[in-house]
Amino acid sequence: MSSVTNNQYVDQAPKAGASEASSGAKSQPSASKAELFSLIYFLLLEAMNVRQASVMVQSKNLSINGSIQNKKNQSAESHGFKSIPNGAKTNTIDSIEDYNQAIAAIRSNIQNELITLRQNSQVLMTQTNTNVNQLEQDGTMNSGWLKTLQSLFQEIDQMGGSQ
Repeated sequence: MSSVTNNQYVDQAPKAGASEASSGAKSQPSASKAELFSLIYFLLLEAMNVRQASVMVQSKNLSINGSIQNKKNQSAESHGFKSIPNGAKTNTIDSIEDYNQAIAAIRSNIQNELITLRQNSQVLMTQTNTNVNQLEQDGTMNSGWLKTLQSLFQEIDQMGGSQ
């Protein structure tokens, strides 16, 4: 994944009329077609880069979500229950039971947070997969657009050459 600014490719595309300014004469029609083709290519490429950047952000968010889940699991494990020793008195037993109930509540809250994190992760994973599929479809479609443009330009050249 390249970190590309939104206008980097568009800025690299040949500018219409650039060949006219440098030569002082009007450019050939094929140069204009080449410039148009290049501009369209760079615009399609930029659209792909934007979607790819979106997928990368979603991937990073999935990684962060996984890290949070690991920390929550470790936190749940660190909250251990106390056992009642043999021969404990009533007030000791009551104190340990109160403690264990508090630990159970903490663990229950952590489990609820983990469920929410997992659900969020599943939604994000679905969105990421959708964007990856769309990226693949865009690539195929963009390739088709470029082939169609190339054929169209060839037809225009042939029509212009037969006159």
